[in-house]
Amino acid sequence: MVDGTDHTGQIIRPWAKNAQNHNVMIVRKLTDSRTELIQGTAYSVSASIGDGTVIYNGSDVFLNDSKAADTTYDYKFYSENWSGYSAGDTAQAPLKPASRTCR
Repeated sequence: MVDGTDHTGQIIRPWAKNAQNHNVMIVRKLTDSRTELIQGTAYSVSASIGDGTVIYNGSDVFLNDSKAADTTYDYKFYSENWSGYSAGDTAQAPLKPASRTCR
């Protein structure tokens, strides 16, 4: 699968772990909203961080997510080490309507 959005409205995004192979936490939020995490806090999936929601916390290197069509989300990827987090990297993904035709 490729990076981007497929014809069903699923977001498909791979990533690479850091050199220390730390787990990754992903926070999804609407664009232009603010998300701040607290160092030393352990977050689980579905936890709220500011205007964002933790949608993944683990060792995989691939995200497959779907939400409302015609909405753009920011995804922030954090390397996690004993509840200490990196500054994070942001990716943006607009979701297309599920009725979109595959080519």
